[in-house]
Amino acid sequence: MTSKIHLACDGLGRPLALVVTGGNTNDCTQFTAVMEAIRVPRLGPGRPRVRPDHVLGDKGYSSKAIRAWLRRRGIGHTIPERADQARNRYRRGRRGGRPPAFYKQVYKRRNVVERCFNRLKQWRGLATRYERAEANLVFQVISKRYEKGSIILTSNTTFSEWGQVLGDEVLATAILDRLLHHCEVIAINGPSYRLKNRLKAIARETEVA
Repeated sequence: MTSKIHLACDGLGRPLALVVTGGNTNDCTQFTAVMEAIRVPRLGPGRPRVRPDHVLGDKGYSSKAIRAWLRRRGIGHTIPERADQARNRYRRGRRGGRPPAFYKQVYKRRNVVERCFNRLKQWRGLATRYERAEANLVFQVISKRYEKGSIILTSNTTFSEWGQVLGDEVLATAILDRLLHHCEVIAINGPSYRLKNRLKAIARETEVA
């Protein structure tokens, strides 16, 4: 019952393209979809730019298919090799080929995408709300599992707030109707463990200061 945002940004941390999928979707499967969604308008006349000068990606994008896709389009890239891929290459000896080029200094700039995500998550519209299509997808999942299998769902919002979160009161009512039938609701009250630890850390920092 989660979603994942696959995103590409420029060197200044400005979003260029994003794709939203289910939370269990592997990052590398959406790489080409994100790249092909990039459209950067030019200052003057002409078609928008669709090909970046260089791509930085983490180990989740380390695959032969992705590297080949980038090479065919003449796009430079810096993607670290996964440990299992390096072991397999070493085990094959000369047949394993050379390791992919990796530039440590260039890779240090990859944290701009993390900063981009942090800024986007501060916008409540992206952090907590669903578009109608995503809300409908949640409904479809719940409907197919209804009275056919178990669902374990956690939420930090009350049932009355689901319509606001999902952006559709009707869909929220239909989802809750199926979820609450035969369900066991466990309400966990009390202070948050994460908040409790954070308050302790702040107190220690204040004492030191």
